[in-house]
This record gives sequence, structure tokens and C-alpha cells, in this order.
Amino acid sequence: MFSGRITNLKNKRDVSGLLNLYAQNADNVNVIHLANIYGILAKEVRGFNNVEKLKTDERFKGLLESTIDKLQSTPEWFDVRGIATITHSLGKLKIFDEGFFNEIVRLRERIAKEGEPQTLSNIVWAFATVGCESAELFEAVAAQHGRIAREGKVQELSNSCWAFAKAGHRADALFEAVAGQHKLIAERGNAQELSNTCWAFAKAGHRADALFEEVVGQHKRIVASDKVQAMITNCWAFATVGHEAEALFKAVAAQHGRFVGNGNEQEVTTTLWSFAIAGYLDEGSGLVKKLWKMACDGRLQLNKEGLLQLALFYAAAQIEGPKLDLEPLPESLLSQIEAAAAQLEDIVSLNHKEVSDTLKELEIYHEIEVSPFESSNVTFNTSTMLNIDIVISKKENKKVAIEFNGPKHYVQCNGLDVESGRTKFKRRLLEKLNFTVVSIHWDDWRKAREANTRQVFLLAQIPNWSWSLKGFQASSFFGKVKE
Repeated sequence: MFSGRITNLKNKRDVSGLLNLYAQNADNVNVIHLANIYGILAKEVRGFNNVEKLKTDERFKGLLESTIDKLQSTPEWFDVRGIATITHSLGKLKIFDEGFFNEIVRLRERIAKEGEPQTLSNIVWAFATVGCESAELFEAVAAQHGRIAREGKVQELSNSCWAFAKAGHRADALFEAVAGQHKLIAERGNAQELSNTCWAFAKAGHRADALFEEVVGQHKRIVASDKVQAMITNCWAFATVGHEAEALFKAVAAQHGRFVGNGNEQEVTTTLWSFAIAGYLDEGSGLVKKLWKMACDGRLQLNKEGLLQLALFYAAAQIEGPKLDLEPLPESLLSQIEAAAAQLEDIVSLNHKEVSDTLKELEIYHEIEVSPFESSNVTFNTSTMLNIDIVISKKENKKVAIEFNGPKHYVQCNGLDVESGRTKFKRRLLEKLNFTVVSIHWDDWRKAREANTRQVFLLAQIPNWSWSLKGFQASSFFGKVKE
């Protein structure tokens, strides 16, 4: 039987023989045979060089071309499960063929209607992995959110959310439906599935408190796994959405020996950033000090993102973690951090400028784009990374920091905007530096503008004592104005 011949070549791991078999029997295969062939290729062809070699193999090109032809001419020949297996296999191989993926998009309504949760998760996972961000396909799958959440296994829920987050496709209803399965996810998900799910929610800017709280409750099981990366990803996710997770961070910190032995550049900087943003430097002091030592010893090859993470960590450590007694920042690392920070553009938004203009109309003395570290013990230049949008100063060390918070400063929680972990982190640091922090929500400012009540709105936000210094004409320099 033909199936037996495929199985025999699979057991022998004979990729060349499998391609020959298809080339010689293309007219005799059914959809099960075809799906199995793709599945075997995805399993056996590993590594960039081998995949590139496969892509140029005339036999594979013939296989892919005939598959596309069949999808175009007789799509009913395929069942949805077979389509999913072939698509998922190409995703695992990281092979993007525009013709093939366009045909899958064309069949999206049938796929969404007939596909089981595993089928749908495999397809969107493949699309996200190869970078094919078809809004039409993702919307069709998202419309099945109720069925996906009710019937899907933890891995399928995790992979689906990961795919939507990776592709940058907003799907609030899907994420809410998946979050509703928080007990199932926490109790049955392994460490990797939990971290992938939390990463997806954080990446999508969706804070599901019940889900995150259930995951915190699994902290012992998370750290007991052999996946250090899963621990780091969970910490990053909790820090990003600003959800309290002291038990998780303490449990992760207790694993410092595993981090120090296996940590790479990204793991070191992401972990330090996560503990700083989440506000658990003291709780993680043992791990933090060891990772900081690794960052300072000159062996890590740090990219721009890693350097910026270290900048925020080091600023936080000096303000919130004086007991850490970190070793001094080496001059070479200091230079790298400052160079990376200096590349950040100083952009003042139109809304930011408008707030300043309104303060000028009120004759309230203020400055824009002010470093919070003047007269503080932070000893290096973070450039504009933590600059305060607007500062109103007065004698007796009274200072108001006005932060204009656009949509990126928030995550969604129960349909409402709540401050992201990064926004909460900045507020916390400013308060430690004796600033009174006033946050202006972008939509509140829009409403005040439309109602022509900007002055009244601002006076209601800032403390009375900050009004007394008048007659100041704010600088006319506003940097680059964002359209």
C-alpha cells in the first residue's frame, strides 16, 4: 500500500526517498498521503541550511506547485484537517510561499466554520510564524472565539493567542474568551504553555487579572520545570502588564543558580528589566546581583534593546534598591548604554505641546522634557528615556510631573485602560524622587479639547500650590512635533 511506503520512508528518515516517491506517484496520492508527506518533511528537515536546500529542490518545488494547483482547481479535494497539517508543516519549516498562503486565505470562511480548535490554532500559528499577517484570515478565526475557548485544549488556546499577538492582530473577544478558561489553563497547562499564554496577553496589551492570578498560583510548578526561558517569559509578561506577582518573582529569584549557569544576553537583560519594572529588586536581590555581575564582566554581546533594558534597571536600582550594593557600572558598559540611549528620538506629540500651550495661557511656570534625575543619585545619562513630559516646580522641593499618557501607556483590563507596567514603573520612580505625578489620559484630553474646557480641566488636575509662579513664557523649542 502507498501509505505503508510512506511510513517505511518515515521510519528510515529518508527525505530524498520521500520526495522521489511523491514525484513518481503524484497522481495516486490522496489528501491523507499529502498531509503525511508534508508532516514528515517538517519533522526531518531541520536547520536553516537544510530548509534552504529543500526550497531549491525541484522535487519539493513540484510538490508545492501541485498542492497550490489542487487548492485552486479542486479545493473540495482537501479536508480542513489536511489543509491545517500542510499549512502547519510549512510554518514549522518557516517556508512562506505567497501563492499557497493566498489560497488558504481564500478558503478562510470554510476553514473557520469547519475547523476544530486544533486545526484553527495550527493555521494561525503557521501564518504568524512565517509573517503572513492576513487580517481576513485572523478575523475569520477570531469570530469562532466562543467555540475555540469552550472546546480547545490548553496548547491550542495558548498557540492561538500567541499567533494573534505575534501577528499584531487585535482580538479582544478571543482573548476574553480564553481568559475565561483561566482555571483550566492554570491547572492543566505546562510551564511552556503558561509562559506562552502570558506572553501573548502581555504582547497584545490585554491584562486578564483572573488568568494572571491563577498563573501566579502555579509558581512552584513553573520554577520546577526545566525551562528557564519559561520563567523569564512569565516575569516579562507580568512586568509588562503591571500585575502583582511577588510569589512568582520570589520563586524565580530562588533559582539564581540555574540562571547564572545558563543565562544568555537576552535572558540576563530581560530578567533584570522585569524585576526592576515590576518593583521586586529587593525580593530578587540574590539573582539580581549575580545577573548584574554577568552584565558587567564584559563577556555578553549586548544589542541595543538589551542596553536600554540595563539602563532602566540601573536607574531603578539606584532609586529603589540602594541596599543591593551593586558593583559600579564599568566605563565601557556605561559608554554603550549612553550611546544606545542617545539614539532615541526626542519627539514631542501635538497633544503634549497643546498641554504646554494651555499652561502658558494660564501663566503657569513649567518646563518640558525634563530629566527626573537632576539632584538625584542616578549617576549616568539615560538621555530622554525617562524624561518627564512637563514639570511645574516650586520652592520647598515641591515638584509636579505632568505625564501625557497616550494609548501605548495602557493595557486593557475588563474593557478599561489601566496603566501598563512600564507606566506604573515611571510613576513609582518619580514619586520616590518626590514628584507629585499627574497623569493625563489621552481620551480625557480629547474630550476637554472638544468641549473647549482645557484650562478648567488642567486646573482640576494639578495641585493648587503649583499655580503661584506666573509670567513664565515656556521655551518655544518643542523638538520634533509628531503629526
